[in-house]
Amino acid sequence: MHGVTDNLTFDQSEGNMDTSMTKQTDAQQGTNPIPAMDAKQRLNLIPLWATIVSYIVGFLWTTCMVAKYDWMPDHGMITLFTVIFFFWAEMAMKSIPRPGKENWFWMACAIAIAIGMDIPHGTYVDTYGDVWPVSPMMFGWNYLVLHGIAIYWILCRSGRLIDNKTGSMFILDIITGVLIAPLRGIPNRIRRIVYGFKDPQASSLNLRNVTITLFSILFALPVLAYVIHLLGRADNTFGNLINDILSGFELDTETLIRFVHGVFVSGVVFSLMSSCVIWEKPVFSGEKIRNTLESFRILPIASGVIIYGIFISVYLLFFGVQGSHLIGAFHAEIPGELTAAEYARSGFFELCIVSAINFGLIAANSVLSKVQMHKSGVLRTMTMILLIENILLAITAASKLILYIERFGFTTNRLLSFWAVLVLTCGCILSIIAIYDNKSHFSKWIWFSVATFVPLCYF
Repeated sequence: MHGVTDNLTFDQSEGNMDTSMTKQTDAQQGTNPIPAMDAKQRLNLIPLWATIVSYIVGFLWTTCMVAKYDWMPDHGMITLFTVIFFFWAEMAMKSIPRPGKENWFWMACAIAIAIGMDIPHGTYVDTYGDVWPVSPMMFGWNYLVLHGIAIYWILCRSGRLIDNKTGSMFILDIITGVLIAPLRGIPNRIRRIVYGFKDPQASSLNLRNVTITLFSILFALPVLAYVIHLLGRADNTFGNLINDILSGFELDTETLIRFVHGVFVSGVVFSLMSSCVIWEKPVFSGEKIRNTLESFRILPIASGVIIYGIFISVYLLFFGVQGSHLIGAFHAEIPGELTAAEYARSGFFELCIVSAINFGLIAANSVLSKVQMHKSGVLRTMTMILLIENILLAITAASKLILYIERFGFTTNRLLSFWAVLVLTCGCILSIIAIYDNKSHFSKWIWFSVATFVPLCYF
């Protein structure tokens, strides 16, 4: 079935669809060839030791990713934690068949970003005179992208992406990983530990008995403390002795806070992972979503042609007014009495927003039009014209940005802006190719966006 559900493909197909109904269903639902199991059996696929170690992983996250101890090295801890995380997650999901090779791409990108975040970029002196290393934090974007990739990787590794790979349902996959799966899996870590207590085969190393012992001691400690308190009140000499012993110990509040924070973070990650393991298929069905979208096709083809024509005409008028100044910034030509800074800043973000709006316009017409784009030569042609105009808008924005960089230097903010223009341009080019060959290239756009973001983390 053909239909458009994304702003790059204008087509529901994710390439050439297999003629085998079984393979088609598996690809769309992301199912894994695991024998039929109930939720408890699938949850028990996660080793008990991995469940216990998740608490340590959470503590390491607060220590390596948030705030390091003074005795820890200035660099390398983010990379170390990232490697530990992926190793732990791989071991936790080792019973889950690997659905493909794409998950290796996301893992490699995450490790590469972590390495870039650990690279020293000189030092700075704070108000107290202390010297601190400078790391390329990219205004926090690399930190955010690193965590986003980790979440997406779990979905990809477990085979719980809607199309079993990156596709036009990318946004729904993100929503699943950030909200739905963690919320549904909140009690799973406690359940897995309880199941481990009841399972005599939990571990060949008798991990079950060790775990029970540790938890028993944990629950016995408050009772022991109360008993010591009562004995101290009954005998002053004993009470003074206990006070002398305890005076040599100080509660490490910082470590306690880190551990509590880590318990929460690791709980969220384990909830996501366990939900992916328990589910036999993704929470959303790509086939059902596409079939539902078909019912929204109410827009006559004439309406789409008229709307496209209006927008195309406005952009042609804009380019006519711009004239020689359209890409004049490439040659340092500044119109009127504007300064270089004023000209470079004027309209850059507005042009980027207009480009994004054009993508939304094309996507809306693709979903609402009664006639699918690959069946209408007029719609195909006008869409390609609009995308070409979008490329010209992106070039105009890039010329302003390049002029600004030449005059005032290279900064992280300008680097990110140039990357955004590059991503928009790539989206337009892949969209034109998609219209020509009637295949989806959405996944290539996502991969390109992430792959080109990684080098930015080294500046």
